[in-house]
Amino acid sequence: RAGPGTFNNWAERIPMRNSRNDFTVCLNLPVGTFSYKFIVDNEWRFSPSQPLVQDAQGNVNNCITVLDEEDFMSEHPSGHAGEAHDGGQFGNEMPQGFGQTWSDETIQLAKDPPPLPCQLTRVPLNTR
Repeated sequence: RAGPGTFNNWAERIPMRNSRNDFTVCLNLPVGTFSYKFIVDNEWRFSPSQPLVQDAQGNVNNCITVLDEEDFMSEHPSGHAGEAHDGGQFGNEMPQGFGQTWSDETIQLAKDPPPLPCQLTRVPLNTR
């Protein structure tokens, strides 16, 4: 299985990896909409379970739209960083009462390893 598409001018077959019940490929694509197909047993195919588009020549292809990550980086429903929305529900200030304090007694970052079982202290290592 391979997946060429408009993202590489239909030139290169990109191998896909078997991932249990399906095949996958990871590509770093720029923002835009791209058409693609699968090549299975040397036949060009599309998947009816994925979004479809028809090109100018009448070929049916699958398509994917890559959105700008900045559209998803905003914390605010209005999409504008730093602006309050819905009466100040979102903002840059931490509300009172949402902090956490820890005493040194409750934090245990590292412990000593467990003791070695006595059976392993008598095993000869690196012998031939």
